[in-house]
Amino acid sequence: MSVRQYGRSLLVLFPAAIIGSFLLMKASKFIEPTFIGKMFNQIGIHSLSIFCLHIPFISLWEIIKYTFHSDYMSPMMNSIMCVVFIVICTYLIALFLDKHIISIIANDDSK
Repeated sequence: MSVRQYGRSLLVLFPAAIIGSFLLMKASKFIEPTFIGKMFNQIGIHSLSIFCLHIPFISLWEIIKYTFHSDYMSPMMNSIMCVVFIVICTYLIALFLDKHIISIIANDDSK
């Protein structure tokens, strides 16, 4: 069971959290103009749809893994492949919803 123990000293944890956040923001600014930054931007635009759709794809990933007898994969590799699978599938669905369903709803409001 996870008890989320992050340490005992707030005098150490608080500055570490601030420095870590600052470094992450600096790294984000560095990555932003690159292809990876643009990819993260597109995923971020559709993050609500991805979040709402991801649960069934976890089950689907387990079925695919079982079907192809992928028990030899390490837990880390399984997790990475699962996240990539979920993001790709749900992102494509989010694009479809954005292009077709949202335009239908918007056109119905104008009548």
